[in-house]
Amino acid sequence: MGKKILVVDDDRLSRELLVGFLTKEKYDVLEAPTAGEARDLVYREKPDLILLDVMMPGEDGFSFCAFVKKKWQEPFLPVILITALNDRESKLRGLQAGADDFLSKPVDTIELKIKVRNMLKIRELHANLYNELVFARRVQESLFFAENHLQPQDKLFYRPCRPVGGDLIETWEQKDCRWALLADATGHGPSAALIATAVKALIDKNSQDPARLLERLNKKLCSLLAHEDSTYYVTAICAKIEKEKISFAGAGHPPCLLKSRGRVRQLPSQGMPLGISTGITFEKGIAFYQPGDS
Repeated sequence: MGKKILVVDDDRLSRELLVGFLTKEKYDVLEAPTAGEARDLVYREKPDLILLDVMMPGEDGFSFCAFVKKKWQEPFLPVILITALNDRESKLRGLQAGADDFLSKPVDTIELKIKVRNMLKIRELHANLYNELVFARRVQESLFFAENHLQPQDKLFYRPCRPVGGDLIETWEQKDCRWALLADATGHGPSAALIATAVKALIDKNSQDPARLLERLNKKLCSLLAHEDSTYYVTAICAKIEKEKISFAGAGHPPCLLKSRGRVRQLPSQGMPLGISTGITFEKGIAFYQPGDS
């Protein structure tokens, strides 16, 4: 089955010429005379590319292009604007709406063929990368849930703003206590996810003090991230949970929250982020809780 292309043009003759040429090029072609009908086709048929006329009654091509780019950020859906407007202002409007390329009327079929092929190649590259990132996210999430020592009353929710992120949620047990470490590497892509994975491997789970644990982790990360052009660091908060007592230490991370008797208070995280300087020390804080607190 060929790649699916949606042609949106209110002029029937122009639309038929484009549809006929693209069909001969072995593409699966959809067509719509208005932006309203095109919206339904985009939702239902999920095209690989949109050829979009600018000047249409009702919603014009600029507006529809902006709608597509807002709704379909991932995977990448390319839009080529077709316009008889060759002035600078019109092209700037198209770029601001998110157009990926332009074709001028009357459409040159050789130029059309090349630009369609190039945009479809770019979409394929985007799709391959996106699929790999989605798979990486599934692996990352499985590590969060499968390797954490969660109790039946525990609740864990994680959703990165990108397919993979630099977040880490790690829990483990020692005699008469439980530990939890939350960490966040700078960035939201694969590099941040790799750093978070490294943090997971570098945690000293035999440590007895959360502040000392962060100090040892910091030295290891400073060695790992010791590059002249490195701008990476890791924020973290570590807690040791004993009966009615929590010992904790933070490294630039947002504070944890303790809900007790209907009131919420913060467990402050005042230390520097990890991976910046080997000389950093951390202070341990202590909070007390009662049964029913969360």
